[in-house]
Amino acid sequence: SLPPNMPVEIRLIIFKAREVVAMDTLENMNDMYAKCWLEGTDPQCTDTHWRAKKGKASWNYRMKWDVELGHSTKLMKFPYLHIQLWDQDILKWNDIIAESILDLEKHLRKCYKRQTAVLLFKDPPKLSEEAAAAKAAAEDE
Repeated sequence: SLPPNMPVEIRLIIFKAREVVAMDTLENMNDMYAKCWLEGTDPQCTDTHWRAKKGKASWNYRMKWDVELGHSTKLMKFPYLHIQLWDQDILKWNDIIAESILDLEKHLRKCYKRQTAVLLFKDPPKLSEEAAAAKAAAEDE
């Protein structure tokens, strides 16, 4: 028999965007927001960073999705995180600036198999931490 489904919470933090093409060419700026979703979940949007100049915007925005992992769940069959960047317009339709789809399959499988949290895009270790780890490894030999 297959293992039972496992409820998990997927978290995404959007800090900032940089080097974004300006959609409002007259003023060379954007009114930017990000829209993200996992397959089978409702999209979530950041707030709008109004008048973002020089292709830079910042949010520090957190998104959370409660999902289930398992052999027959939709997210395990289609393990994709969609991220879109939009330019909000007041008088006309919004313009999509950029879009990316991240394949989370290996990370979701790792989480399900080990029954533990998986951190993606974790900050790299600081130089002092790397030196301490190398020293500890050398002492173990």
